Amino acid sequence: MILFYDLEVTRLHQQTTPMSIGFVSYDGTRAFYAEFTDYDESHMDRWLKENVVDRFILTDMSDHTYKESGKTQFFKGDLDWVVSHPKGLKNWLQSFGEKIVLAASGGTYDWVVFRTMMRIKYVEDMPEYIDGWPIDVVSLLRWEGYDPEEEYFKENFIGASDRSNKHNALEDARVIRDVYLKLEAKHSKRYVR
Repeated sequence: MILFYDLEVTRLHQQTTPMSIGFVSYDGTRAFYAEFTDYDESHMDRWLKENVVDRFILTDMSDHTYKESGKTQFFKGDLDWVVSHPKGLKNWLQSFGEKIVLAASGGTYDWVVFRTMMRIKYVEDMPEYIDGWPIDVVSLLRWEGYDPEEEYFKENFIGASDRSNKHNALEDARVIRDVYLKLEAKHSKRYVR
């Protein structure tokens, strides 16, 4: 089972902290989204405020709140609460009942931050339900000859014209899923005889 995910963090540096996380299942029917209330605000700058915080979608929810809408789970709270809540991230990931391969866009930082969030320090700490080898969708794009140089290269690749929610983790996870599915369809057509 492939799950597409995205993290918004307080910039790409060693002391970064997660601001939000979004997941979308391969078939697009299930999703998980959390906005964290304990990110390091000393890292905040104008860009993060305008491009991440202003695109948060749970502003009407109070801290330590959970809700479901269809097959999407929404959480707002500190990281440990979101991960360990009975319906939180850890249990949501286990609920698929099979090993999960995570796929992200340029997921180097996302993978490290995700593992830190889940307290996976060593290979032997990896839960059985998570595959230890994530998929980097940008590397797949490069393999296919696409050059991810400009800001909207993923949206351009899938033909998405609405870019108003870029840097919202849930929307970015959906975009990554669409990119992967388009690459997958293109790849399978290439070898059809």
